[in-house]
Order: sequence, then structure tokens, then C-alpha cells
Amino acid sequence: MAQDISIAALLAEEGFNTLAASRSARETLVRNGLTNHRKKNISVQKLSRVREVLARELYRVCDDPWCQAIAGMEARGREIVTVAEDGCQVCRGAKSCRSLKAAALVFERRQIRRVVIVGGTKAGHNEIAAHACGSGVEFRFVDGTKPGRASQLAAEYARWADLMIVWANTPIKHTVSYTYKGACPKSTRLVYATRTGVAGMLYEVISQIA
Repeated sequence: MAQDISIAALLAEEGFNTLAASRSARETLVRNGLTNHRKKNISVQKLSRVREVLARELYRVCDDPWCQAIAGMEARGREIVTVAEDGCQVCRGAKSCRSLKAAALVFERRQIRRVVIVGGTKAGHNEIAAHACGSGVEFRFVDGTKPGRASQLAAEYARWADLMIVWANTPIKHTVSYTYKGACPKSTRLVYATRTGVAGMLYEVISQIA
């Protein structure tokens, strides 16, 4: 015997976690013949179809202006519904994820595809790398505490990069930052960021190149 589950609970689990978003999602299911306005539960056998319909017709986004802007480009005809941050398809409730997608949007407009970040922490580098997948931007990171081979790497990375970010106020030796600054050709944009968190750093970079 097939089990039934609560429609309200299912929609919340799928990220439609505001009253307005839940209503829009339910109307979408009704319109596609998967339920009606009277029913409170739905068969688990319909779950795959429910998820398919919701993904095809609705796009979940929080009320952050950057997320809203990105949703406007990514929705591609889907109805945009506003949800709480943890249900947002853009940022998934993570400030660093949101800032990276915002940066990727600005980078695309400036034809920036390759970015070198000089300085920062291993944790910060990993955080950026984790959210960069599928962004269209490729990152390389430089440990600012290790000056060894700095000149050789600086020349190689400077030729490769469209944008070089010197992440100040993080673990970085002056000799390393000076070496990369000196190696940066005119064709590679060079910016300095002083905020220590990933999101703050990326928004500071955006403000300088937007």
C-alpha cells in the first residue's frame, strides 16, 4: 500500500518555505493534475513527478538584491518565487556562495574568466573553490606566506590571469604581494582587497571593477 505524505511538509522540504512560495508551488501541482485544493496529502509514488514539475515551472530565490538579479537571468521563463535564504537556489543560504555568484556575474560582463588570488587562508581558498564549480570562472590561489618560487609563479600566473586580487589583511608577506604586483602586465587587472571574509572580499572586488 502506497504511503501518503503531507503536501505542506513536502513543499517546505523542497525549499518552498514561505507562505507565498508554498501557495505558488501548490497551485503549480494543481495545474498539472498532481493534486487538488482539498487534499492535504499526496502519494509518495508521485514524488518524482512533483519534483520534476516544480523544477520546470518555478525558480526559488531569497530577497537579496544580488540573488534576485541572478534569478532574473537564470529563471528562463520559470515563475520566480521568493523564499527564505535556506531555500534559495542561488545562494543556498550561504553568503560566500551568493557573493561568488554575484562576482561571476560581474566578471562575465567584464570578460574575466581567470582569476588569481594572492593571499588569504587555506579555508578561504577552499570555500571559494567549493562554490566556484559551474560559475564559469577559474581560480588559482597563492599562499602568501611562502615566498619561495614566488617570481617564477608570479610570471606564470600573471600571464594566465584576467584579474589578479591581492588579498591584504590576511596571511601574506610583503615580498609576495610586491612580486605579484611587479609581474602583473597591463593586460591583467590588478585589485587590492582588505576585507578578511570571503564574501566581504568578493563584494569589495566587485565594487572596484563593476
